Parts: sequence; C-alpha cells; structure tokens
Amino acid sequence: MIILESTGSYLSESIIKKLHFKNENDRIVFNRVYGKSLTSYNNRLKILKMTEKKKILDAGCGFGQWTIGLSDLNEEVYSVDMDFNDLLITKTISQSLNKPNISLFSASIEELPFSDNSFDAVFSYSVLYYTDFKKTIKEFYRVLKSGGVFYACVIGIGWCLNRIINNQNFTSESNVRKYAIDTLLSSINYFLKGEQKRGSSIALTPNWFSKYLQLVGFKKIICAPEGTIHLDKGLNIQPFYKASYLGFTNVFEVLAEK
Repeated sequence: MIILESTGSYLSESIIKKLHFKNENDRIVFNRVYGKSLTSYNNRLKILKMTEKKKILDAGCGFGQWTIGLSDLNEEVYSVDMDFNDLLITKTISQSLNKPNISLFSASIEELPFSDNSFDAVFSYSVLYYTDFKKTIKEFYRVLKSGGVFYACVIGIGWCLNRIINNQNFTSESNVRKYAIDTLLSSINYFLKGEQKRGSSIALTPNWFSKYLQLVGFKKIICAPEGTIHLDKGLNIQPFYKASYLGFTNVFEVLAEK
C-alpha cells in the first residue's frame, strides 16, 4: 500500500497520513484532484446551482473531492462508487472534516440502490463513459424526482486524440495512451454498429448525448464545453479542460431537468 505524501491542498497532514492507496496511479490522481482548492470546487457547484438541495447524489464519487463540496452546499449527500478503497478514502476525509451529512454506498451507478424519485439532483463528474452509459442515464432519470436536475461531465473524441498523441498522465501502472486508443476504437464501433462491449469506454459527442437525454425524457438540456455552463453570472470560474483538441470536442458538460 502507498501512503500519500503532502499535496499542498486544503487537507491537513494528519488527514493525509491516514490515507492508503492501491498503487502509484491512484496517488497521482488523488494529488491532482485534491491539488485544487475547495473553493474552486464549490464555485463550480454554485455556478451550476447544485446548491440548497435536500438530497443530492454524487454518482461515481471516486476520492470524494466533489462530495466534500456538495456537502458544504446541500443538506444531504449520497455518494456512490464501485471502488471500495476509494470509498474508504472518501470516508476518512469526510469524517476527518466532520461532514455528518455524507452517506457512502458501494454500488454500480448502472444499478443504483435507491428508490424511484429519491433525489433532487444527480451529479456525475467524469464517470459516465466508464459504464453502459445508456443504462446509467436511465438509472439517473429513475432516481430523480420530477423537476430534479442532472449534471454530467463527459469526454469527447478530442480527449482521446490528446492522450494518444501526448500520452498525458502516463505512469508505470496506467497506460493512458492505450486506454485512449481502446476508447476511440470502442466509440467508432459503437457509432457504426451500435455495440458497446462490456467494460469498454465510449467518447460521446455533445449532439448525440443531448438527443439521447431527450429520448430518455430529460428536458431543458444545456450542453457546452466543460466549465462553461454559468447559471450564476456573479461568479467567475476557469474550466478544468480546454474546449477542443485538433478541432474535436475535448471534454463537455451537460445540465438537464427531469
């Protein structure tokens, strides 16, 4: 097990020393996401109006960086992830920061352990493409209350091309170039044949994604480059990703209502 060194983030050294990681890649990812300030996450949530919800779902919470922000701004946060070690890290951080309004669940977001019409909002950042996304979107729609809000951040073709060409975030335990090539090939296969192999990732297009959300039943759909949907004009934020790469959509976000 790898114990994290200092990240320079808002987490104290005493919290960081409690955290254990499966491998070096997880440590690098954690350093990256917790290297951003809590204010940067909170402002992103405020600008999307992911605030003042009685019950909100963080679907695919990972290390909990968005969960912590959501807990600052909403009454109850339910966070779900399949990776048990990630959940343990999120639990350690949330308990250390005294966040009693966070509940954690080990489950797939393709089959959520919640009743119909349970949530005022569903938030899912950079997770959807790891799943059978059609099934997952239908699950999000099912657990949302009428009038509830759905947000997702999704990779596009440009994200794959960037990592194939530049091999970004490569470690000895994570070949990002190979993952991006596999994702691009899976995406081409999906859009040509309508087939998605179990466990494969799909890079989506904003136009196609918006149309599918509409087919499921979502309305008031807004789709734009990541970090550019601004419902609160009083805040000024910077996107975490560039809008495009070689003319192709890099990472985009969508906001919709049930």
